[in-house]
Parts: sequence; structure tokens; C-alpha cells
Amino acid sequence: MRRPQATANSSGRTNFKQYGVPAPEHVIEHYLDLIANYISDYCEQIQFLDMLDELISYSYENKRKFDIVVALGLSLLADEEFTIQGRVARTN
Repeated sequence: MRRPQATANSSGRTNFKQYGVPAPEHVIEHYLDLIANYISDYCEQIQFLDMLDELISYSYENKRKFDIVVALGLSLLADEEFTIQGRVARTN
């Protein structure tokens, strides 16, 4: 997907036509906030045990070792972007 609006930097020179998500501090902090909100809303529905293990043992200092947490954060960034654009997920 193209870069989400949440990845905009403070200089205002973000190219939203590029693909992927850069990982500066403000983007990581943003998706960690999205994860915290997701957990508080849906914690009883998370059934993937590996995800629960990574969420419990997550460490910001060792953030490169938690692939599932990053994948969840990027998914939530995409969901936020689609919500901002007014797009609705298809239910096939």
C-alpha cells in the first residue's frame, strides 16, 4: 500500500506516492499507541498464542525481535488509513 498519512514527517516533505512504511520514532510510537488501543478493546478475542507471547514480552529496546508486534502495528496503520479515506473493508 502507499504510505499512510501517519508517516508524515515534521518537515512536510513526505511523498505519499511511495510504497511502504518508514520506521522513524514517531511512526513506531504511533503504531504502539494503536496496538495499545486494540489490546484494550479486543484483548479477549486474541487467540493467536504467539502474538500474545510477543505482546507480553515486547521491549522497545529490542523492537527488531518482535515481528508479530510490528506486523500488527502495520496492519493497524493500514486500517487507520483506510478509515481516514472512508474506505470499508470487503467481507468476502
